[in-house]
Amino acid sequence: MPRPTSVTVIGIVWIVIGSLMTLSAFMALLVSGLLWPAMREAPVPSEAPAAVQMMASLFQWFPLLACGQLLFAPFIVWSAMQFLRQRRWARTSLEVINWLALTYVIVFGVFWLWMWNSMLGAAPRTDQVPVDAFRLVGSVMGLVNTVLFAVPLALMLKYLRGKVIREACSQ
Repeated sequence: MPRPTSVTVIGIVWIVIGSLMTLSAFMALLVSGLLWPAMREAPVPSEAPAAVQMMASLFQWFPLLACGQLLFAPFIVWSAMQFLRQRRWARTSLEVINWLALTYVIVFGVFWLWMWNSMLGAAPRTDQVPVDAFRLVGSVMGLVNTVLFAVPLALMLKYLRGKVIREACSQ
C-alpha cells in the first residue's frame, strides 16, 4: 500500500519537532549551567507573586527536565522515522506523544495566563505604566499562542486516529 500523504506530513513534522527538542535541550542545559550559580545566590523574596515563586522553584528542576527532554527527543525522532515506514507501534507512539504535547500546550497556556495576570496584579499602579493594557495584550498573546500550537496537534491527532492512517499502519 502506498504511503498516504498524511503519514508523510505527520512523520516529517515529528522528526523536525524531535530534532528541535534535542537542540532546545542542549541550549537549556547550557543556559541553566550559566544561570545556576546566580539562582543560588539570589533567592526569590517571599513577598514575590506566587507565579514568580513557582517559576523559581521550577528552575531548580530545569537541568533534570532538560535531561529528560534530551532523552525523550531521540525517541520521538525514531518513532516518527518508523511511522514513515508505517509501523503500527509507531502510530500508537505518535498518538501518545501528540496527546502529551497537546496536554502540555493547554496546561502551559493556562499557566501563562495565571502567571501573567498574577505578576501584573502585583505591579505598582502609576499613570506612566498601562498595567491593564499589558495584562490584556499578554493574555491575548497567551491565548493566541496556545491556539496556534494546539490546533495543529489536534489535527494530527484526528488524522492519527483516522481510518486512512490506521489502515496504512496495520501491517
